[in-house]
Amino acid sequence: MFDQISINQFKCFSKEQTIHLAPINVFYGKNGRGKSTVAQVFLLLGQTIQKGGASYLLLNGKMVRLGLFKDILSRNIEDDKLSFKFHLEEKNSDIIFEYQADQEKPTVGKLSRLEADGMNLMDFQTKAPGSGNEESQEVSLSAFSGHGLENFMNIYYVSASRRGQVNSEPRNDIDGKAIGTKGENVYNVLLAMNKEDREDVRKSLSEILDGATLGVKETAAHDEVELLLDSKDNGDSFRPVNVGFGYSYILPIIVNALVIPEGSVLIVENPEAHLFPAAQSKLMEFLIRTCKERNIQLIVESHSDHVVNGIRIAVKKGNLEPDDVVVDYFDRQGNGDVKVKDLHIDKNGQMNDYPDDFMDEWTRQLLELA
Repeated sequence: MFDQISINQFKCFSKEQTIHLAPINVFYGKNGRGKSTVAQVFLLLGQTIQKGGASYLLLNGKMVRLGLFKDILSRNIEDDKLSFKFHLEEKNSDIIFEYQADQEKPTVGKLSRLEADGMNLMDFQTKAPGSGNEESQEVSLSAFSGHGLENFMNIYYVSASRRGQVNSEPRNDIDGKAIGTKGENVYNVLLAMNKEDREDVRKSLSEILDGATLGVKETAAHDEVELLLDSKDNGDSFRPVNVGFGYSYILPIIVNALVIPEGSVLIVENPEAHLFPAAQSKLMEFLIRTCKERNIQLIVESHSDHVVNGIRIAVKKGNLEPDDVVVDYFDRQGNGDVKVKDLHIDKNGQMNDYPDDFMDEWTRQLLELA
């Protein structure tokens, strides 16, 4: 599990910034303050190493597409390098990646430094991408086994722009366990589940939204998978387009939390989207309970007070230990640099600090109405 990440010269982080992590994390703050940027570090390294290696940073993959290497470099820096450092709690050691521009391959970054366990792993022989096609790169990680790079093999991501209300999706027998960042394959995953696991999904959906019926089936031609939903328990089934938008929008979050391998990292953008406030809090209760039971490190990027308060309540109820959660508050300093402040929750659910503009819009509006 990652308990710290340091970012330098990547996008808005022109100077090295360290963000502390816990089993449950919330990235909170105004728009354009770097929350997504931190999440993208995990996604970049995840899609790079999951393709087979680390020698070229894959900027455009299945989880995120960021364009050219020059697009992700901070402005007004003296060189063309960026670096990421991860601290692993279990090993009490660091993994350091440094990438620089490659003039012949503008859509990737070329590895210039790789250290783990205090060792220089650049000494190991690697292969370059074939024929300029970075998607086909084959770099063996066998030499890195045991140094912690395997932690990037199990990073999963639910995008803020999820697919939503779709009645069916193409049948996919090859990649039937991959949900997709937008939930574009979630019906296939549900179809492949046994009845007990699918019922766990339905119960979770019902718990969060106060009622749910869930069904999935093949079409007669076996080329499509259809989903059927209702907003009542044991009710009639309808096409998703005729049921509330929130049902379709949280389905990929629920399924990911229940099926990804134990010990994984799950990153969820804006879980609150299309949800009533009470449902937002219940979704966080579900995520906290499930990720804790399955040893999944959760990173949530949110703009919702209800998400933050849901975690505070979980700590106060004793469902979550204070040391198991960090709220990372993102803001800008007077000189324009991004500043991340680690906020901790005590056993009574109180924060150790309340920065300016932190969860105060409700109070501000009430004062204007008074």
